[in-house]
Amino acid sequence: MKIISRLLFVCLLFYLNLSSYSLNSEEIKALNKNGQVIKRQDVLNFFRPANKALTAEKIDTDPIKLREAAIYSLNLLNSSKSNLSTTNPYILNQRLINIDRVKETLKFIIQLVENDQKTNYPYRILDPVFLNIHFSFLRWTGDKESAKNNGKTIFKDAIYLTHYATFEIVGSYQQSEEYKYALYSIINKNFENDLRFKISKQNILKGTLNLPEYKNKVKPLVWLSRDGLEEALMQGTAVVKMPDDKEFVFCVDKNNGFAYDKNIKDRKDQKRYWYFKPLNNNQKNKSSNLLDLGGVIFAGDIYNLGLGKIIAIRYKNRITRATEMRLGVLADSGGAFINNLYQLDFYGGIFTNYDDFYSWVRPMPKNVQAYIVVKK
Repeated sequence: MKIISRLLFVCLLFYLNLSSYSLNSEEIKALNKNGQVIKRQDVLNFFRPANKALTAEKIDTDPIKLREAAIYSLNLLNSSKSNLSTTNPYILNQRLINIDRVKETLKFIIQLVENDQKTNYPYRILDPVFLNIHFSFLRWTGDKESAKNNGKTIFKDAIYLTHYATFEIVGSYQQSEEYKYALYSIINKNFENDLRFKISKQNILKGTLNLPEYKNKVKPLVWLSRDGLEEALMQGTAVVKMPDDKEFVFCVDKNNGFAYDKNIKDRKDQKRYWYFKPLNNNQKNKSSNLLDLGGVIFAGDIYNLGLGKIIAIRYKNRITRATEMRLGVLADSGGAFINNLYQLDFYGGIFTNYDDFYSWVRPMPKNVQAYIVVKK
């Protein structure tokens, strides 16, 4: 099971600023260097109104988490710091769903869940009949040509679904034989503006940053195993459990400017390295809420689709063979989703091991039907 590498949304919220949400200028430069230029696509080729009601034996969604994700997304859309290129993409929002309808949909779901929670009635958001009465659905037909060019196969009227998660990593306060690799924080402007671009991940692994000339330029935040380091670099958010059972959350800050090379299959051989920052207590409390929103967050091409869209995926459960549906919010992105109108990545939450993560993933197939959900 391949897990797509990305910067987890909570770190981007706190450290890359809402105005550069999901990809900062360094990421975009790296993408352009690889010839992967961000472009606006004609989404009208891939979306059309659904011509029949959606049916499902089960809607497998946590209404409370969906409400929290909707609140988070609505606040983002209403923020004066938000980047219009990611919250109000021109073609989709001008031709199919304007941003006011997106906000109305989020508000309606928030109110709906809150009212049902107060009355202790069954959650109406989990009733397919109710959904068909009160919502419209835009059917998403994946970009088959782009998928094929990237080695993916999608069926007719389907999109490609992948999954990602946050994994708890074991760390140490001190360097040791088992925990010999650090997450470093930049503490010097000269290093930030110049020196960091000259040091590859392989140099760092060999101990370059421990040399005297880098004293007072970087500092180790925590020591990890080799696999733990790669996990942190891939996730973008490192939830690290220490020997005394204390838990720390570290988020990506700046990278070393080396582009991610798709031709390198083993992630350990990539030259890119990320420097991290710790979250303060206030940020940690906010991040905990976001990190816990497993099962209601999708990552995708926000530059063409726009943040805050309610997404429904529909599929036949690979274990029970029943038709199921899941609801979530498009609230994350990453380098793999630039000009990508054939794929979504589904966030599973925090896991302590891969077996539990794979158990969560197993019922969902690679190809699913996908819809943008809008209040009527």
